[in-house]
Amino acid sequence: QLLRNSNIDNTALWIDCGESDFLIDVNRRVHQDLLERKIPHVYMELPGGHDEPYWKEAFRHQMQFIENYFEKG
Repeated sequence: QLLRNSNIDNTALWIDCGESDFLIDVNRRVHQDLLERKIPHVYMELPGGHDEPYWKEAFRHQMQFIENYFEKG
């Protein structure tokens, strides 16, 4: 609902989720909605669940995304 009521066209969006995460279906729906609205974003599914081992791995990718965002100004 927030996505549909927001103007996020100029926002850098990153979404990732573990393939075993209980939130995977919600993340897939948000991803599909963003695609349908042609809103640029990065979406990744990585092995793992909603737990510390997953986030330790995902953190590396997230930090690279943030670094690239700020380098572009």
